[in-house]
Amino acid sequence: MWLYFIILMFIVQVFSDGSSKVRVMTYNIRTASEWARLSGGDLRNMRTWDRRIKSVARTIMIAKPHVIGIQEGLGTQLDELENILSGEYK
Repeated sequence: MWLYFIILMFIVQVFSDGSSKVRVMTYNIRTASEWARLSGGDLRNMRTWDRRIKSVARTIMIAKPHVIGIQEGLGTQLDELENILSGEYK
């Protein structure tokens, strides 16, 4: 637990804009796995990754977080998001 606190304090120092505030975001982007697409209802409910990626990226751009924790993201999803976000987040 202390390690997370130390990392957060480091981030505050690095990303501080003078107000010592850090925007942290956690986002469950839902996996783009084959199971989610076929058995999980994504295809049936028209919520496949190719339909969601732009709104996910737009949400991140609007929030402008300094740190993002992505849940359920596959490597390919993270790569695609990084490309859309112009390398602003790695």
